[in-house]
Amino acid sequence: VRSPFLAYQSGVALRVKGAEVLAETWQPYFNRTFAHFCSHRNTPPEKKAGWPAVIRQGNLIYISQPLFKIYNEQGMQLHRDLFSNCLKLLEENPIVKTELPSCGRVSVMYQKDHNRYIIHLLYANPIKRGAVEVIEDIVPLYDIPVALRVNGAPKAVYSVPSKEDLPFQHDEGYVSFTIQKLLMHEMAVVEMGPA
Repeated sequence: VRSPFLAYQSGVALRVKGAEVLAETWQPYFNRTFAHFCSHRNTPPEKKAGWPAVIRQGNLIYISQPLFKIYNEQGMQLHRDLFSNCLKLLEENPIVKTELPSCGRVSVMYQKDHNRYIIHLLYANPIKRGAVEVIEDIVPLYDIPVALRVNGAPKAVYSVPSKEDLPFQHDEGYVSFTIQKLLMHEMAVVEMGPA
């Protein structure tokens, strides 16, 4: 996110004391009224408004607009990217990393009794039909990289339920492997060695 974009909703004007400004609020050339109109949704930005839009202090990031509500209503990728970038600033070493498309989901479960991690990868592209979202087409994805943060050395990585071994690497606290084909759901197990 490198240029001003419309937030679609009012935010809170902030004064900053001791925090890092990550993004500025910009004001438009004019406010839209019946007498002043430009384009379909917004008037282009003129200059910085004098207060920040996103600030950070330590492990806290504050976004002055209701970003989740705006993204839910508008579905603008820049809003999602702004949040994602903020999250990456707060967590430099996430538990799991993968390159699924935006509709993809990944979850991790640790089974203490078996000293193993279970990773679920899901991908389906829902389509809104009336009041519901349905999955009409199941599109396969190939060669999905996965990296899981672990304590210790992994003993084995395999897909479930086939129990097919997945080649893996263990480096800098992460075990990395590739899911060859993801057809809506795939599950992998990372078994850990003795502590």
